[in-house]
Amino acid sequence: MNEPRVLQRTGKNLERHFDVVRRMALEAYPPGVRDGLPALTRLRAHLLEEGHLDSLVELARRTRGIRPEVTVDDIRWRDGKLHVTTTIGMRRADGEPLALVERYGRMLLDPELLSGIEGAEGWEAPHPLGHAYGELLVHDTTRDLWWYPDMDLIPRTQPLGGGRHRVVLTGETVVDPLTLAGGRSLEPGAYVVWASAQLLGVGRRARVTRSEDASRDAGSGLALGGLGFGSVKVGTPPHLVIPTWGGPGGQLRLSVRPPGRTTLPHRIYLRTTSAPPIRRAAVTVLHRLPPDVRGRAKKLARRADPWSGG
Repeated sequence: MNEPRVLQRTGKNLERHFDVVRRMALEAYPPGVRDGLPALTRLRAHLLEEGHLDSLVELARRTRGIRPEVTVDDIRWRDGKLHVTTTIGMRRADGEPLALVERYGRMLLDPELLSGIEGAEGWEAPHPLGHAYGELLVHDTTRDLWWYPDMDLIPRTQPLGGGRHRVVLTGETVVDPLTLAGGRSLEPGAYVVWASAQLLGVGRRARVTRSEDASRDAGSGLALGGLGFGSVKVGTPPHLVIPTWGGPGGQLRLSVRPPGRTTLPHRIYLRTTSAPPIRRAAVTVLHRLPPDVRGRAKKLARRADPWSGG
């Protein structure tokens, strides 16, 4: 009865589906099962058991608009491994955080999300950190494989003021190019980084994109504002691993180059995109070139860019 399934049915078809699922829930699952669910899932189970079909449909409509928010707090190479520190939360369709509200010692699930839904008034989230889980995923786009780096993402409540809180996951993920592929090194190809999270019963996946705040922080050691932030050589023989921001929303990507593929244009590209001061100087020079020279320079950059296919 969750989104989008409950929204894909209407009329008699929806009513029949509701009756079958409700009967199964009442006959097959004791109350202890529902009590162990995260807040939003437990509310859905409650509405199902009590027969509130209209409330379930409205809850699904509102929940469908919840989107994940992934903030990259820090990213840097250390000991040949890429360390990515992130904060993951959820926002409602109106852009406001999916919140908990503290009232009389009880933590209630976002009253603005549930406002006007019969049977959902004052719904409590007694264990808001229960079932909270998240991870970063690395997708090998060349071979369509998914890899799971080591991570330590911890759930916590983050104060929003006025008795409001939100649940977030914070911590560090370590991408080791030498062991990520099931204990083996990453093969040459293109990889993109995603985040997956389950908070308060809402499960979502999102692109890991650069944080605008971090991009402006020149003193943090981050180089998030341009094409790349440094590369490393790993393995024997050495492979070149190049992290960049690119594609939809500036998603975090890794390009793995085989040995002997570091051409002169590629080395120039790496040198001019690896550090913020050098990158800014290169952009300034590029804009001052005559149009025909600028066009040739951009063509050279596209050839060297590991994501251009050149």
